[in-house]
Amino acid sequence: DDGSLSTAMELFEQMEEKDAHLYSIANTRRLALTGLDWQILSAAEVRPTVDRRIADAAAEYCRKVLVELDHLDEALQHLSLAVGRNIAVAEIIWDADADGLHPVDLIPVDFTRIVFDEFDRPRILTEENPRDGVELLPHKFVVHAPHSVTGHPQRGGLLRVTAMVYLAKSLSLKDWMIFAEIFGMPIRIARYEP
Repeated sequence: DDGSLSTAMELFEQMEEKDAHLYSIANTRRLALTGLDWQILSAAEVRPTVDRRIADAAAEYCRKVLVELDHLDEALQHLSLAVGRNIAVAEIIWDADADGLHPVDLIPVDFTRIVFDEFDRPRILTEENPRDGVELLPHKFVVHAPHSVTGHPQRGGLLRVTAMVYLAKSLSLKDWMIFAEIFGMPIRIARYEP
């Protein structure tokens, strides 16, 4: 609640790791997206008014580039985590060759490196700017922010609303485990000389 996004993201990671039901529900939601085969459609198939030759060439270029990305599946898995956290960022790595500028990789950005400025715009923490971060440059980052609720982006994730229940469940489960460990044992009575 004090605005520390990295602390919240660490809690969300622990929540999914330690709560089997929460993990199952979150994974089901993500697999509904990442379990599908991806495809690139030509804009001409959707809008008949678009020049088919240009649209088909653009779609083919996109297919070719995406197939060659080494970490595409990993990045898509990472971006799907935004369903629970309300934001996920991946960095596009560009390269220039004789054919021009094109993406060569898509690398997930760790959640602990994401902060928000005073206008609720995401920024990325770097070694040079470890406190305020740097602005997300256009065409350099892919940002998935589903905005399941309005307001501050940090407060929109589905995991945030389950945090209190998770903590109560986790702490009470620990107490029950301690109780179950000693339940049914005979009572020990010790007598000492005065």
